[in-house]
Amino acid sequence: MPKMRIGESAVKFIRKMAVFPLYVFFWSLYSILAFMAANLSQVNLSVANRLIASLCIGTLILLLFVRIFTSTFARAGAVIFPILIIFFSYEHIKIFLFGVLPAIARDIFLIPVSTLLLIGGTIWAMKWTREKIRVTTSYINIVGLILLCFPIYTISVHEYQMASYQRRIWAELAKNPIISPVSGDTLPDVYFIVLDGYARADAMEQIIGLDNSDFLDALRQRNFYVADCSMSNYAQTELSLLSTFNMIYLDELIKQIPGKGWGPDYFSPHIKNSSIRQFFESLGYRTVSFYNGYYWAQWDDATHFLGDPRITQGIDRMIPFEEEFLKTTFLRFLFDAYRAVNPSQESQGDILSSNEADRAIVLFTLDNLPVTTQLRSPKFVFVHLMLPHPPYVFGPNGEEQDILMTDTTEMRLRGYHDQVLYANNRILPIVDTILSQSNGNVVIFLEGDHGMIDYQEEWTRLANLSAYYFPDHDYSKLYPEITPVNSFRVLLSQYFGQDYPLLDDFSYFSSTSADQNLKLIQNQCSGK
Repeated sequence: MPKMRIGESAVKFIRKMAVFPLYVFFWSLYSILAFMAANLSQVNLSVANRLIASLCIGTLILLLFVRIFTSTFARAGAVIFPILIIFFSYEHIKIFLFGVLPAIARDIFLIPVSTLLLIGGTIWAMKWTREKIRVTTSYINIVGLILLCFPIYTISVHEYQMASYQRRIWAELAKNPIISPVSGDTLPDVYFIVLDGYARADAMEQIIGLDNSDFLDALRQRNFYVADCSMSNYAQTELSLLSTFNMIYLDELIKQIPGKGWGPDYFSPHIKNSSIRQFFESLGYRTVSFYNGYYWAQWDDATHFLGDPRITQGIDRMIPFEEEFLKTTFLRFLFDAYRAVNPSQESQGDILSSNEADRAIVLFTLDNLPVTTQLRSPKFVFVHLMLPHPPYVFGPNGEEQDILMTDTTEMRLRGYHDQVLYANNRILPIVDTILSQSNGNVVIFLEGDHGMIDYQEEWTRLANLSAYYFPDHDYSKLYPEITPVNSFRVLLSQYFGQDYPLLDDFSYFSSTSADQNLKLIQNQCSGK
């Protein structure tokens, strides 16, 4: 008898759920997961957690509110469904129409049409009989569930492929560990500080009129070697880090990675478990890394991983994934309309912006990098700073500013100029702290992973900063045209008993990291 009651209860529950408007939640989830599926190479799954929770709760609240004025949840779902469709699809429809019928891809046309659709949908939902609404709800639930399966399938296949790929790569790397004969208590700490997009001095002077000699001379006064004609090997962060950390060009790696999978997620195992990291860990080095917002470029499994400052500092702002997703919804129109009627709010920045979080990440790293000198030696510290690379959120003295990527080239170059000055002001004191706390027994690489991104000439994208500090100041193996592929080759050969011959210095341009058609660029250094 109890079993019969349990079975009957289960059947009743299923019947109730079949006519409950689950499809309104399915549509919210589909919108987020479809956006994620289209950007899998740039994000990990956790970036959607807050969006999923917030939008599902918002959908539930809206459903409960409308239920007050309707007879059933099924009818309430039918009323709010057109609202959700327009909310999540408005910008997508606008972009689509702009490509096929630009004359009607305007808010002045789309808003009245959307309003009529909402009114018509509400009238339809209220006039239909209760039984018809229930039957329709059950069918739309099935359709919604099927629709939701598509992005889930895409994400699941991608995650499975990535897990299999990473296991294979890590297994291959583990077969050939790099072991150094060097040992002892005098091993220097190593600081690899990547200033994203930091260009070479002659490129800065030519493009933005900035004489950067004061900063470079200050480094030389601290016994750094500055490679005046350096070039990055690749024009994209992912490719540059991949090459630098493994001391190779990417020809062989390209053969290992499936063409369709060429992207940051496939690069991540080679960056996180690179030859350089293996080498220093084999010597007993502790590793130190900072959160930088790019999951594929941070060592989140380092001995000391200094995590997301938005959590530690209580900064409740959107991350880029959330920002970009919400810009595809009706919120984009609402915010633009608000800015139009309140022009005084222009200076307060974009509500749909992660600028506060971007600033927090950089400031957290700059403020805590000197503290790493107190950690037990020997240590390898990897820092990837989004300076002077956009977003342009720092003035020359660290004041807040908001120069958008949609602003003019002149404005963006001004933003770059200001962030170079801010980076210079912050980096020199950090260098002084590292040198003093280590008593000079330290290796410091200050490198731009590539050059400027906001200028058309290809060579400027590759002309990068390369500055080196060695404990004994012996820079005989360095030279003005060195590229990052040789940076660690010099270090390991000179100080760690390895025999790495220098490779020829080549620099390759590509418009994106997914573009495998690499174009060889000649070094146009004015200092040659």
